[in-house]
Amino acid sequence: HERGDMQRIGMGFAYAGGASLTALLLFRLALAVRRRGMQRLRRVLDGWDSRRQGENLVRTYAHHIWSTLDTAATLLWWGLCVLLFDVWLTFVLRQFAYTRPWTERSSQWLFEVLGDFVLAIAGSLPGLVTAVLIFLLARLVARGLTALMLRAERGELVLGWLDADTAGPTRRVGNVLIWLFALAMAYPFLPGASSEAFKGVSVLAGLMLSLGASGVVGQVVSGLSLMYSRALRPGEYGRIGDTEGTVTVVGMFATKIHTGLGEEVSLPNAFVFSQPVRNFSRLVADGQFILQTSVTIGYATPWRQVHALLLEAARRTPGVAQEPPPY
Repeated sequence: HERGDMQRIGMGFAYAGGASLTALLLFRLALAVRRRGMQRLRRVLDGWDSRRQGENLVRTYAHHIWSTLDTAATLLWWGLCVLLFDVWLTFVLRQFAYTRPWTERSSQWLFEVLGDFVLAIAGSLPGLVTAVLIFLLARLVARGLTALMLRAERGELVLGWLDADTAGPTRRVGNVLIWLFALAMAYPFLPGASSEAFKGVSVLAGLMLSLGASGVVGQVVSGLSLMYSRALRPGEYGRIGDTEGTVTVVGMFATKIHTGLGEEVSLPNAFVFSQPVRNFSRLVADGQFILQTSVTIGYATPWRQVHALLLEAARRTPGVAQEPPPY
């Protein structure tokens, strides 16, 4: 009877027209509110930025804050548009007997999806809380280790098994191990960790790391071996292969040397670990070292004259100690 009632159909068209007009006005109102709100926020951030022009950090954070808020406003805007469209479509289709079953099914499907979403969030909360507690505990342990190692680096704390040179690498390695252990402990409690997609991504990430990180791991192991063997320390003068100079950095991946000729040589740790390392500073006190050099002179030159010239050159060179005398 309702399908053939022209009066009811006419009222449906009237209600649908009124709902469409209302939805259009609400859409334009939401768009105007979004534009004015973002303009006002932009003026606030520009004023905050202009009052702190000398602070580059503040300027950088203002830019990132604006980008984040603009993205959040865009997402919220599209969410409201989808919600407004769903409400409008449901109301319009409900006015006609032919399309009313569609709205009932769509509404039922929407509520089922929302219900499953809410139940999934509620079910993942205990595991998420456990993972957060694990990460907080790892952060506390890492901060305690960092404080201890920083005191050892500054010489405020003396440990028999640790000195100032190896405290820095020990701090970095310890923090990495702590966070890896925390990630392994918290992984089963993360939402979706038991899903097939999460397992597939984990396998893919592990395969990529195992294939692409072999060289990096070799460099890191070589760097740690150099640090803990104490073959070279920053400030010492040495020779690695054909490179000779003052060591400035013994890092995880490379060792840097200043040759004194206006150049800095960066040697991969795997290369350094495979070469003979000569340290000229280790056995000499007061920061001095024994420097060896060689010259090639024709046999026709008298050797006494050569010796005299070399000793005079050593005497005139700044920084060469006269006691013990050069030989």
